[in-house]
Amino acid sequence: MVSTLERPLCQSYGADEEKDEMVRFFGIFHPKQVFQKARSYEADTMSMRRQWTKRSQRSQKSSSFQSAESGSGVSTFHIVLRAMLCLILHFMLLMIALISAAVIFSHVEDETEWHTPGSNQSNVRNFAERWNRLELKYNVTFTQEDKSLFAINTGLNTGTIEKSSNSQSYNYKKWFYFASMVSTTIGYGDVFPKTESGRLVFIIFSIISIPLMLSFIASCGDKIRVMHTSFLSALRQCVTGQQGGAPEDLLSCLLITISFVGHTSVGCALISGQHNWSLVDKIYYHVSMFTTTGLGDIIEPLDQQIDNVVPLFFYHIFGLALLFAAIKSFYCWYQSHQEALAVLRLTQRPLKARGRVTEFLPCCRPKLREEPRVESTMLI
Repeated sequence: MVSTLERPLCQSYGADEEKDEMVRFFGIFHPKQVFQKARSYEADTMSMRRQWTKRSQRSQKSSSFQSAESGSGVSTFHIVLRAMLCLILHFMLLMIALISAAVIFSHVEDETEWHTPGSNQSNVRNFAERWNRLELKYNVTFTQEDKSLFAINTGLNTGTIEKSSNSQSYNYKKWFYFASMVSTTIGYGDVFPKTESGRLVFIIFSIISIPLMLSFIASCGDKIRVMHTSFLSALRQCVTGQQGGAPEDLLSCLLITISFVGHTSVGCALISGQHNWSLVDKIYYHVSMFTTTGLGDIIEPLDQQIDNVVPLFFYHIFGLALLFAAIKSFYCWYQSHQEALAVLRLTQRPLKARGRVTEFLPCCRPKLREEPRVESTMLI
């Protein structure tokens, strides 16, 4: 017996109006194309249902975990406190790594340069002691430019004089600046190790510090995103009495983006008071910094960055955390939007446009008439 799927379309329906309904639903007439398209739509719908089932199971697990925590007496304050303690411990571990790297680089690189053969160490010490005696005797303070000019006239090594006259904290700041640039993967290239031992330390340090820094920035960005989303959700619930969802994620993304732009604007305003950069140069500098490309063609002077290394470090960290939070908020909003569309595809009827169906679900497919089965009799 010929199956219903292999039977011509007019015989399957037996009426012109039902044939026209199939043509209106699918926009095609040939029966093989009709049922191929129906099977493809059914397969897509089943895959969407499986994805939605997995997501609902994950959400049920997370809600059951939160209810178990609330049932065991763990309040929201304790959960937030535990998260903040983990973040503080993470920050302390990161700072220990950066400070240790600064100390190691300072001893490896600077001591090697200090004990290089041919360096006029004794002359430099006499030079520094002479300047100190003159400053104490006449109660005056000589600038570094005066010392450097006198050193050039006397034929001394200006770099070594600068090192001897400055305190040891300058070297620690310089290598802390280098360690922070390495861990954030910005790396302007203005400070770098010159010895083989220093380069070996750099390899080990970069392997350890970069994952620590990236995970810390991701944790900070996630905390910022959660705070923005929770605040907007609570505000919406107080005003309208509705629970949060995708709109809160979108508003959180917009607010975090505005915060990031404000953060960058503050940096541009501070730079404008110190350098004669154009607006394009300021934006170019901040984009190369926060995208961690670190081109290095337009940067602040090294001495100024080293003197302000601690505020600059926190400025970099907070800006990168805001950028990560904005990207994560946009991703969460996009995922919520896609889940809502999947629910609509599974629950709503298809939308019609110009006599054709733009979406198709098995529940809306016209059912074919089932003909009564005819049992064949065996003739003996």
